[in-house]
This record gives sequence, structure tokens and C-alpha cells, in this order.
Amino acid sequence: MSTATYPPPPPFYRLYKDYSNDPKSAPEPPPPIEGTYVLYGCNYTTDDALPSLEDQGVRQLYPKGPNIGFPKINLMC
Repeated sequence: MSTATYPPPPPFYRLYKDYSNDPKSAPEPPPPIEGTYVLYGCNYTTDDALPSLEDQGVRQLYPKGPNIGFPKINLMC
């Protein structure tokens, strides 16, 4: 039976070596994507939005208004 060790960490881990002593030493996160981008070989744009159900001709089953409490759903994909 053969075993393998874990692969080495990616080289950018060195950017965070002083994080425990100085949290501001880590690089800033990248800015949000704007415009067109490629994901899994398909082109997407940040302007993409799904039309509402009413725009698609489906009747809304719940009342409209600011006092409606929608449950928080955590989608883990």
C-alpha cells in the first residue's frame, strides 16, 4: 500500500507569513469583477439578472410590501 503526502502550499502563502503579528501586512482582496468574465468555459456578465416571475407571466403568491419577512437561506454549492 502506498501513501502520499499532502501537496505543498501554493507560493502565495508567503504573502501572509506576518499576518499573526501584523494583520495589515496581508494584501488587499481583489476588486469585484465588473463586465464580462469566463467561468467554466462560459461567458457571463455582471449585468446578467433573472427576470422576475411576474415578468415571466407567473402570478406572485405572497403579498408585496416592505413588512414581509423572508427566511435567510444559506445555499452551500
